[in-house]
Amino acid sequence: VSINFREIVYNDSVIIGTYGEFLKNYTIPYKRNKILFDFASSTIHNDKNPQYSWRLVGDDDNWSSWSFSRHREFKNLHEGAYILEIKAKDVFGNESQVKQFHFTVDKPWYRTFWAYLFYVLAFLLIVYLAIVIGQKRLKAQNIRLEGIVEERTAEIQKKNDALEHSYTEIAEQKQEITDSINYAQRIQEAILPLPEDIANHISEYFVLFRPKDIVSGDFYWFAHRDQHSIFVCADCTGHGVPGAFMSMVGSDKLNQAVLEKGNTNPAKILSIVNRGIKKALKQNELEDDATRDGMDVAIVSIDWERNVLKFSGAHNGLFLIRDNKLTDYKATKVAIAGFTPMDQVFDLTEIEIKKGDCFYMTTDGYPDQFGGPKGKKFKTKILKNYLIEIHNKPMEEQQKLLSNNIINWMGDEHEQIDDICIVGIRI
Repeated sequence: VSINFREIVYNDSVIIGTYGEFLKNYTIPYKRNKILFDFASSTIHNDKNPQYSWRLVGDDDNWSSWSFSRHREFKNLHEGAYILEIKAKDVFGNESQVKQFHFTVDKPWYRTFWAYLFYVLAFLLIVYLAIVIGQKRLKAQNIRLEGIVEERTAEIQKKNDALEHSYTEIAEQKQEITDSINYAQRIQEAILPLPEDIANHISEYFVLFRPKDIVSGDFYWFAHRDQHSIFVCADCTGHGVPGAFMSMVGSDKLNQAVLEKGNTNPAKILSIVNRGIKKALKQNELEDDATRDGMDVAIVSIDWERNVLKFSGAHNGLFLIRDNKLTDYKATKVAIAGFTPMDQVFDLTEIEIKKGDCFYMTTDGYPDQFGGPKGKKFKTKILKNYLIEIHNKPMEEQQKLLSNNIINWMGDEHEQIDDICIVGIRI
């Protein structure tokens, strides 16, 4: 059995004609490559044509199935070396020798050495141009930014000058306000009773007075009239300057009620002070825009001849510790002035006093102070227990213990939230 290539056609052009002389290795351009092989065998038995099988080494190394086709076409082959091998088989199964045709598909121009060199040179040129253009743009951008920075710097400097001027003005105004408040503090301290005046009539007592700000909305008041020692512990609306104004109004109305009108009954004193403050502040409970400022007050009047202590309170109560037991005397559940009616009557409590009795009046600043490990309020219950714990100590020492205790309770993490005032009296 024999087999030969009859014709090889590349892109419709004949490379080798019928049984022509074959080149050992034919080179085919890459562009739109199409190559057609025509092969045949001269062996025919009883009009039975032979069958053919082929393979293209370099593309697919597997032999094709046997067929009677004598043509094979390849299109768009990748660049590289190829060997087309063909063989024939007669009707008896005899196979011919393998016939080969070697050919090479050239690389496309864009994958040649010169093309890659061109790519590298073009890339380097683009990078160079990009760097040059980028530098020019960066330089122009820097010039523009420098102009903007200079402009903004001038604006900031102008604003800084204005702020510095404003800061100076604010500092001066703050100093003036601070000086005024410090002077107001001296006035408020001058209104408070002198320690020696209290000591002339009550030998054992203390006052813990700790304003939140320079001046205080809490205040205490004392007077002695007709064998009656009258002690007041009051908490005005607000703190700071507004509270201090209210404390001065409250102190003035107490002077009128006790020193001018001669009242020693705590309940009547509170009624007089209530009417006096409402008139002074022009408070009318029927008007929506009326001021609602007022105060919570605890007031005791000690009758030294009868050994009786009279108590009356507006919101603020009285603690008595006797024989290591604490009794809490409740106040009338209204405040002085504000929403309280003009004709408000306050409850009066009379207590027979014994030697060693300890009485305490306090505003809400101490029990409402936040602190401790959990940042909670101190609370009135804890204050009561602490008073029971320290009540046998000298009154001056009790004052120091209460002061240190609330400072430790606040610690470094909590600020004082309100004015604090506690009055202690031992019979």
